Amino acid sequence: MTPQWPIVDVSVTLMHPAHLVLVPFIISAPKIWNSLPPHILQSQTLDSFRRHLKTYYFQSAYPAP
Repeated sequence: MTPQWPIVDVSVTLMHPAHLVLVPFIISAPKIWNSLPPHILQSQTLDSFRRHLKTYYFQSAYPAP
């Protein structure tokens, strides 16, 4: 009697080039979101959120002397 081995699917799934960009974004986006100051996250409107976010990143990139 011969042993019956489980059938294993060894097919290779090729990744679409868009996935190469999507995977790092999925990993880094929550880290970036969680690192934002509370006053930005608590913005009341999309316009104020954008304005605060832009100011925050600008001041981070170019700190006052």
